[in-house]
Amino acid sequence: MIYPDRKQLSGFIRVIELGSLSRAAESLNLSESALSRQISNLEEILQISLFSRDKRQMIPTDEGLAFLPEAERVLGAIHQLPEIARRISKATRRQFRIVVSKRLSHFPTVSAIKAFRLLHPDLDVSVDVESQDTFERWSHGHHFDLAIGPLPIPKASVDSILVAEVPMVIVVGKDHRLASARQVTLDDLEGETFAATSPGLMLRKQIDSLFAREHRIFSPSINFSVSLLACKFAAENDAVAFSDPFAPSLLGDEVAIIPIEPRYNMRFDIMTPANVSNALANDFTEILKSETGDYLNEIGLQ
Repeated sequence: MIYPDRKQLSGFIRVIELGSLSRAAESLNLSESALSRQISNLEEILQISLFSRDKRQMIPTDEGLAFLPEAERVLGAIHQLPEIARRISKATRRQFRIVVSKRLSHFPTVSAIKAFRLLHPDLDVSVDVESQDTFERWSHGHHFDLAIGPLPIPKASVDSILVAEVPMVIVVGKDHRLASARQVTLDDLEGETFAATSPGLMLRKQIDSLFAREHRIFSPSINFSVSLLACKFAAENDAVAFSDPFAPSLLGDEVAIIPIEPRYNMRFDIMTPANVSNALANDFTEILKSETGDYLNEIGLQ
C-alpha cells in the first residue's frame, strides 16, 4: 500500500492556506506543475477529490475540507519527531503514554491523570486524545502503555479492566420541562428535538440500538462529531441530547443529566497491551475507578 508523504500533505495544506496554487508553489519553492502533480498524486493515493479545479483556481471540496484537520494533525506529529527523538536520547525519566478516546477526554480522566502525577512525580506522562477510528488503530498497534475508551474494539489484542458500566442519559438545559425528572423513558421524549453524534460513531450506534430495542427509529434534528457539542446545543436550544454521563460534566450547572429507563448500559474500560505486566497501569486503573465512582455518586448515578 502506498501512503501520502510529508511533501504532499504540506502542499495540500499550503494551497488551502494561501488560496492559490501559484502562491503556495512559490512559498514552497516549487513550480506550479510540480505542486499540482504532488496534489494529484495525493488524491490518487487517497481515492478522493481534494479540490475542484476551475482554470487556475483550486477550490477545496467538502472531502478536502474534511481531510484538512487530519492532514494537519499528521504533519504536526511528523514535525514533532525530532523533538521526541531528542527527549528520548536524553531521557533519564521513564515515559508513560496514555491514549484516550475523544469521548472520554473530559472528567474523570483529567482528574485521574492529576492524581496519578502526584503519585508518580518523576514520571513523564503524555496523553493523546484520538477519534474512535484512530483510537482503534492505535489499540491494534499497541502504541501506548494504557488506553481508556469504550469497548468493544474488534480484534484488538489487549487486556481490559472494567472501569465503569454506566447508563445512557439525556442531557437538557436547566429550564427544560424534563430538567427535574429523576429518570425518563422514550415515551417521555415524544415531540422533543434531538441532538446527537454523527452516524457511524460508537455513541450514535448505541443510541440507535436503544431506540431499536423499543422498535423505534432515532431521527435527530442535528448531528455533531463531538458529543460535548451535542450536549451544549441541547442546553442552549431547549433540545435533548443523548450521552454517557461523562461528556456533559464540563457544562456544570448549565445542564441536567437524567438516566433513561429501561437502563441502557455503556461500558468503559482501561486497556493495556495483552500479556504485559505494568504496575503503573495498575496504579492508574485504581485511581480512575475511584475518580469515576466519586463522580457518578455526585450526580446520583452510582
